Amino acid sequence: MVNKLLQLFRSRNAKLPVAITPEFVQNSKAFCIFPWIHLHVTQLGTVTPCCQSPWDAAQSFGNINEQSVQEIWNGKAMCDFRKKMMADVPDTRCSRCYAKEAVGLRSLRQIFNHDYQSSRVGRH
Repeated sequence: MVNKLLQLFRSRNAKLPVAITPEFVQNSKAFCIFPWIHLHVTQLGTVTPCCQSPWDAAQSFGNINEQSVQEIWNGKAMCDFRKKMMADVPDTRCSRCYAKEAVGLRSLRQIFNHDYQSSRVGRH
């Protein structure tokens, strides 16, 4: 599924600087797998990368009361966010994870990146 989404993303945007490899994920300071496998929807319909992200509309990807999930998933805001992840550029929506990591705690970003990579070992 992720490979199909990545192909779709690449077909609609400029070439990406890196591939999502185990080494990239492990060594990245900003990358998170969530934009390829997950959306978080608040009670008001605001769509954010995950439950740790700010819920304000200014930082959201859209609202499911106004757009379809497909429109949000393939929209400019979500694609731009994925580009930042691929470029290993931190995003303010992920500040809670980065703050935990800065003081030596394990973040949701690290947990899900690790779990995703572990689930992919041995699969082709």
